[in-house]
Amino acid sequence: MPELRLVDGLVMVKLETAREFLKWQHYPPKPIIGDMILPRGSLGLLVGDEETYKSWLMLDMAWSVAEGSPWLIWNTTKTGVLLVNAELPKELYWERWSQMVRNKKVCPDNLWVINDMRLKLDTAQGQTELEGWVSNTGAGLVIIDNLYRVASKGVNDGQVINMFLDGVDLIRGKYNAAVVIVHHNRKHQYDTGLHKKVDMGLEDATGSKYLVNHATTAWRVVRQNNLGVEDAITLYTAKLTFERPNLKPPPVTFVANDKAEFDVLV
Repeated sequence: MPELRLVDGLVMVKLETAREFLKWQHYPPKPIIGDMILPRGSLGLLVGDEETYKSWLMLDMAWSVAEGSPWLIWNTTKTGVLLVNAELPKELYWERWSQMVRNKKVCPDNLWVINDMRLKLDTAQGQTELEGWVSNTGAGLVIIDNLYRVASKGVNDGQVINMFLDGVDLIRGKYNAAVVIVHHNRKHQYDTGLHKKVDMGLEDATGSKYLVNHATTAWRVVRQNNLGVEDAITLYTAKLTFERPNLKPPPVTFVANDKAEFDVLV
């Protein structure tokens, strides 16, 4: 965290010369998922249509990172995780957690959950609450499910999204925590000539582009008939800032079974 000081009642970041800046004691970024697919301090985004298992994927990611066990095709580094559910009532979310426990057998001690359908993270109160939870848990990964529910005036308002990102960036900078946000696609365009949906990539994400532009890692989940398997889902790593370019991950196709497991298809 940069050194801060008060000037006429305002919080100011310390001004440094280039020589002073270069004397800063630097530590290599700590990975959470893969080598540098999602390091500490980064901002991840998971975008997709409804019924593409986004929330289940995030619950599985949270469990895997808390255990330090593989997530899909990637190794993880054991890290405390805070999972913020702003979408489902507590009773319904409890059912999902119970299903995961029946599958995983043991619930990690370093995995915390917040259920708050009224939480708005583009407000000072919401940001203060989030910072308090991160400070109290020491979580290195924060998952917010989903953006629609925590934006008080909608995701199309650039000012709202920038306020939201200011709060997220405080968590990233002050606590060196990675933040992953679940988001939705807009209604698809249809090419009548080709008789198929137009795939706009990350441009399909609903609302302000500030979020996509600000993300350091972005995944897309797409439902498709892949390898002849019905209800297969493919996860694409659409944006990757920190991983070496020649190591960009391949698409990962999986199916979800009735035990809340993700079976990766070769």
